[in-house]
Order: sequence, then C-alpha cells, then structure tokens
Amino acid sequence: MWEITTFSYQRGKFTTHQLGTNNPKNLADPLYLGLRQQRVGDAEMDAFMDEFMEAMAELFPKILVQFEDFSTEHAFHYLEKYQKGAKMPVFNDDIQGTGAVRIP
Repeated sequence: MWEITTFSYQRGKFTTHQLGTNNPKNLADPLYLGLRQQRVGDAEMDAFMDEFMEAMAELFPKILVQFEDFSTEHAFHYLEKYQKGAKMPVFNDDIQGTGAVRIP
C-alpha cells in the first residue's frame, strides 16, 4: 500500500491519501481497510505525485508531507525528488525512521 499523509500547520489537520496495493492478500481480504485497487504504473504515479505536491505547496505553503509504505525504489525516488524542490518539508518514515504526531 502506498500512502501519503499531509499535515497543515495553518489548519491543524491531517489528510491521508491511499494509492492502492499490489498485494493480492490485501485485495482479497474483506477486512482490508485500504484502497482496493492495483497501484498505477510509474509514469501515471509520477504525474499524480507532481500534480499533488504542486497543489499542496500552493494551497498550504506550510504543509508537512509524510510518505508511507512506498516500495524501496519509489520511496528513495520521491524523497530525493521532492526534498530537492524544497517547497515544503517532506519525509518518509520507512527510510528516515520518524513519524508525525500532532499535539493539540
């Protein structure tokens, strides 16, 4: 399962966007809570990520973005790509061993 979690400092809210799974056990499991569809291919995912990240930077300039459960090659690719652009803080907890917590 690929998941993007965002946190808006201005609004104090989290959002989560699930992007599908290629795990057949998850797709067949009636208790699976994730998005029940195969992940899209790399080109479509790159286009989605570019559009999503640009929109988040424009709408919420102080947003924090966490990537969760991306495959290793995708995790490093997106982390490097969007950290270089540096429009907003971006991290991947699977690579960096961190997590985001909101304290009211």
